[in-house]
Amino acid sequence: MLWLLLSIASAASPRSGALDNGVTWTVLERPEASLVAVQHWVGAGAVHEPEGRAGTAHLLEHLLIGSEQGALESTLSPSGGRLNGFTAADYTRYAAVMPPDALPGWLTATADRFQDLTLTAETFERERRVVHEELAQRGRGLSAQVQVTIDAAVYADHPYARILAGRNARLDGLDITDARAFYERHYVPGLLHVVVVGPVDAAEVRDWMIRAYGEIAPAQAPPPIPALDPSMFGVEIVDAPDAAVARVEARMWPLPPATHPDYWALRVALQPLEADTGARLLDLLSDDTAITRVGADVRWRRLGGHLVVTGVFSGTRSQEKNKADQGALVASLADPPWLSDEEIAVTHRRAIRRMRSASWDVQETARWLGWSWRYMGLSRSPSQLASEIASLTPERIRAVWARWITAAKAIRIQLNVG
Repeated sequence: MLWLLLSIASAASPRSGALDNGVTWTVLERPEASLVAVQHWVGAGAVHEPEGRAGTAHLLEHLLIGSEQGALESTLSPSGGRLNGFTAADYTRYAAVMPPDALPGWLTATADRFQDLTLTAETFERERRVVHEELAQRGRGLSAQVQVTIDAAVYADHPYARILAGRNARLDGLDITDARAFYERHYVPGLLHVVVVGPVDAAEVRDWMIRAYGEIAPAQAPPPIPALDPSMFGVEIVDAPDAAVARVEARMWPLPPATHPDYWALRVALQPLEADTGARLLDLLSDDTAITRVGADVRWRRLGGHLVVTGVFSGTRSQEKNKADQGALVASLADPPWLSDEEIAVTHRRAIRRMRSASWDVQETARWLGWSWRYMGLSRSPSQLASEIASLTPERIRAVWARWITAAKAIRIQLNVG
């Protein structure tokens, strides 16, 4: 029985379509599942916020889920379903899980919400307080400060410079007008993708989508995010006054978007850093290093990502010593121990296992379908993505690493902290 269910989950292929007004949808039939996962992916996030209006996308996520007129949470709860939202750099995701018979009503309720959102001052203030509490729990450590500064310096006038600042914004300067303007500009049919996974019939879901979303008037989507200009990464960034509590010597490597042929090989190669940054990088340091803290930040975005390796030094240390120690750390990344055949084999198996295990969970499957549509231009199930990862060889992974993570491509960043 187990092998039969696995074959069903692995063999299923998603079906996608588009309505005349621009709303797109993807359905993956999972007859063996007991629940239905529905995810709405809106092509707008922190990167789309207007200058000086950081935090608008995150606040709107809360307003859409929780304000009083037909509030989505109250609509779903009688059926025993659950709902949450997530605001990223360039998308916002609303994820729900429910019994199959709740699906038609849920699509109608969300269509009403995406077509007409009524806000009151009371609702706005309540949700703003909720976001304040969420941000307070998230905290603001040294790594977050460094990353905001790096984004602002590296990406300059590009919207990517404001991503983390937007996600961590306190929202004090925002009002209902800001939320309404963002909603009307970005919550339009052409930026909406609906994913449904579970014991459903794809043709039936298509008909429900037409009835629920087909009457929404088409609207012009805003211009896309400007392309990244490679020339913006070609300079050394230095911001370190003489007096400092601590200094950060960092190196940044731009990474390709998910549509690039090297993407999955880099994901596998960088996974050990993402999973266990401290131990992996500490092993590369010499005994007499001046580095007091070390870290790595790996971020993937639609237009591309970056790897930032940071070393934190005492402010009394020589800048030349700091630079030399960080240079030695970067040089050791040319052939890191986690790219041996044995280490790659372990990482490789873990990556494939994670993708295939996601195929058992309708919500995780829906997440990967929406992610691949958003970042790769088409929807692929976790099992399909696992097949792509399985085709990678250690030689291929090392070759891709050598192409992207080189000392020559590292951008030096020096920051003052404190």
